[in-house]
Amino acid sequence: MPDVVRILIPVAIFFAGTLYLALMRDIMEEPSETNMTAEELIRREYGECAFFDDKTFISDGKLYVYKYDKNGQLHVFYEEDVKEKQIARRNDNEMDISK
Repeated sequence: MPDVVRILIPVAIFFAGTLYLALMRDIMEEPSETNMTAEELIRREYGECAFFDDKTFISDGKLYVYKYDKNGQLHVFYEEDVKEKQIARRNDNEMDISK
């Protein structure tokens, strides 16, 4: 019986250490593009943006549409220039763009 305990203790320590290192790697890992939302990816590329519910956003006076393709890649398409007076606030959370 003592021989079994003497063998199992190092094995248990090895598995506990491996589990600890795996968990710490996930915690310390920087967010990858696969873990980021579309808004986070777009803000990283376009800076400060105003997002709308219909997958559109405004950045630097331009209106863009974003969508994912079948492979999960995010694509951003330019729609048109937007003037500030075209944007009317409906309530605190929604904005409406009049064309």
